[in-house]
Amino acid sequence: MKALALVFAALVLASGAARAATPSPPQCTVDHVIISSWNETPARNGLTPCVTSDAGFDLVVRDAAGTPIPNSQVRVTFGGTGTSILPYTNLGPGPTFTQCFDRTIVVGPTDGQGRIHFVPHFGRYAETAVIPVFADGVQIALIEARSPDYDGDGDVDLSDLTTFSGDYLDPGYHARSDFDDCAGTRLGDLVFFVGQYLASTAGSPRPVCN
Repeated sequence: MKALALVFAALVLASGAARAATPSPPQCTVDHVIISSWNETPARNGLTPCVTSDAGFDLVVRDAAGTPIPNSQVRVTFGGTGTSILPYTNLGPGPTFTQCFDRTIVVGPTDGQGRIHFVPHFGRYAETAVIPVFADGVQIALIEARSPDYDGDGDVDLSDLTTFSGDYLDPGYHARSDFDDCAGTRLGDLVFFVGQYLASTAGSPRPVCN
């Protein structure tokens, strides 16, 4: 009987541990926008506009107690959002891959602090927060998305330069061209786009999901 009680207690503790390891959206921190790079040069963005935590896309997965969850798998899904965003199929270094059937970038696992940091690659954009981010199947955020490859053809070419130039010279604000993630500045947007344009024209178009 004592042995059965010990087994039951172990099962209860295991169940509690499993529940504690469930991602809790209010406790997770996710950059508010994901900004694509044609090469491996990351854009600067953060949890809120004009507050850069680190170049590239960052998030931390935590449970309801605020404890970081290691070994969590993260998915950024563009399919079904009405944005026509197209991930590139070769995502560069790191533990990332693309599922083209639902246009998802899969990345992970999180490190011991529950953190993931990577440089995303995709074309087209979403100027409102409609892109879901999932951790272990739990939606933890809705974010915006930006890319210097405005038309999603796998490169940053003359048509993209035309789009950027129009936005840059317009005194109004265009979120899709805010590559330094701060509406009050424009030099950072220009520097990032020019670097992407020059890198792309010196290379070959990236394959994209279709």
